[in-house]
Amino acid sequence: PTVTPTPDPSDNTQVAGSSIENTASEYSIEADITLSGTGTGYHAKLVACTATSAVSFGIQYDKHARAPYTGKAWFMIENVAHNGAGGQNYIWVQEAARGKTYHVMLAVKKDGTCNCYINGKLVKTVKNSSLANTTVYLRVEGSARLNGDSVNATFSNIELKADGKYYADKIWGTHDFTTNKGIKADASGYAASKRVTIKGKVKGLASGQDWDSAYEQVSGIIQFVN
Repeated sequence: PTVTPTPDPSDNTQVAGSSIENTASEYSIEADITLSGTGTGYHAKLVACTATSAVSFGIQYDKHARAPYTGKAWFMIENVAHNGAGGQNYIWVQEAARGKTYHVMLAVKKDGTCNCYINGKLVKTVKNSSLANTTVYLRVEGSARLNGDSVNATFSNIELKADGKYYADKIWGTHDFTTNKGIKADASGYAASKRVTIKGKVKGLASGQDWDSAYEQVSGIIQFVN
């Protein structure tokens, strides 16, 4: 009999698995993500959000993350139930490599269940009831931790799904919600090649501020308009 080899989990080749086309969800965002940068911290992530809540999934490097994540790149989920103190929950999923491309998907079900996939494989599920039975906005985001830290995030082959419907040929509108004047979010390649790049250096933070204390001032963001 023919033996099918088990895919090496460190192999970056896309294997047959979950995709936006075959995975049931109300909202989904899927892309090939590559992250690099300089300095103490930077990240690239897919985001599903409302005005006051969000779930994001992507790659983050943080020189000052708590052990054992210190100074390493990791796939990370941020589950934001609300913007108040204690509303954020961080989940480290698995180690990643900077400069390597991963196929990543965030799928949101109608009840607020969020499934996170890497290279077609479900790696983690979280629940955010604030995303249930409401309009959810899909974004890509890149940011860095401190003044002078840089991020270079590439999102390619972006696919999107809303209201339970996926159209392979649909080109969505885009809106730039970038919050830092040193970072440029470039969606000019989206219509032609479904590609967005977010790159630059954080600037303008006050002394002592970082991406935790001034999270609304450190990002390049492109939101997709259905």
